[in-house]
Amino acid sequence: MKTIILLIVFALLITSCQQGESDPELTIRVTADGVADDEGVYITGNHKALGEWKPDRIALQKQGANVWHFKNTFPESTSLEFKITRGTWTKEAMYERGIIPGNVTFEILRDTLVELDVVEWRDAVQDSMLEAAEHITGDMRYHRDIAFEDLRPRTIRVWLPPGYEEETKRYPVLYMHDGQNIFAPGFSFHNEEWRVDEIADSLIRSGEMKPIIIVGVDNSDDRSKEYSGTPKGETYLRFLTEKLKPMIDSTYRTLPDRENTKVMGSSMGGLISFLAIWHYNDIFSAAGCLSPAFVYNDTSSIKMVKSYTGKKKPMRIYMDNGGLDLEVVLQPGCDLMLKELRKLGYDEPELIWRLYPEAKHTEAAWARRLHEPLLFMFKQSES
Repeated sequence: MKTIILLIVFALLITSCQQGESDPELTIRVTADGVADDEGVYITGNHKALGEWKPDRIALQKQGANVWHFKNTFPESTSLEFKITRGTWTKEAMYERGIIPGNVTFEILRDTLVELDVVEWRDAVQDSMLEAAEHITGDMRYHRDIAFEDLRPRTIRVWLPPGYEEETKRYPVLYMHDGQNIFAPGFSFHNEEWRVDEIADSLIRSGEMKPIIIVGVDNSDDRSKEYSGTPKGETYLRFLTEKLKPMIDSTYRTLPDRENTKVMGSSMGGLISFLAIWHYNDIFSAAGCLSPAFVYNDTSSIKMVKSYTGKKKPMRIYMDNGGLDLEVVLQPGCDLMLKELRKLGYDEPELIWRLYPEAKHTEAAWARRLHEPLLFMFKQSES
């Protein structure tokens, strides 16, 4: 038997031994304190057997007072990525104090044992430590466990523009979905981020963009339902308009009128951004819809627009899409939505469409073109 020892980013020890003819077996042993009696420890990753990034789908088996165990076989050469949680993304495992880990990533070639020693959980870390760990550019404020009706509680991240503390003026507000993906990689889906803080800070300091407040609304485990035209999606939109916006307006120096209130997101977040401006046009004046999932739920959002017979809504929309991988699947929805919107009289400059043929469906891809929707909505030369 041959043993190979690999040192991974978080000082994790992976040992492997040569396999026979059967598929290699992955064994994960997690040692952790801070797990309540009514909680479990879960694995979430890029494979069906790892829960397909659902943080509460695959539970580990408890083996002792503070030890949990997972075992499964995978085809040889399968590339695996995963994280450990206590059932939600806000309760992610950390392997060094104050450091938000990326995904555990490796290619399984042989029977493999992964031993993880959880030093602390993300929900136990103070805001100041999180901001330092996230390497935020600018001033970030956190509002924890914000709930509304039957929606799961979530964190709200508020980014304040340069000079906010020194000024007395009020600012426009951009509401963004998938808040844990937009400012820093530590909390994001694939350890990638939109770099919203760096890009907005740069555009503001260069004088290209108006100073704005950016409100990042964390998603929940009900993301697909909340970001679409379902009853839970309708509740989510009411959460934004009835609870979150009044909270932000009363806490920060905002310009609360519709002309200064805008919304943006990608994929399902792009879909719900469109639904937000369509249904709450009295509150939002512009929407950024990056790689929007208009194909979701049998193109119900497109059918809604197609059947509309009312007056043309006063709204401005930025839409784009890439040309690789999942973006190809989303393109027919973009084409159909553009067709229906143009029938209603929307076109440049109130409706902007961009295609990026070499772009994938990732946070990094959206970061590379983020300046486009930001300047579309908040260009300094606008009145």
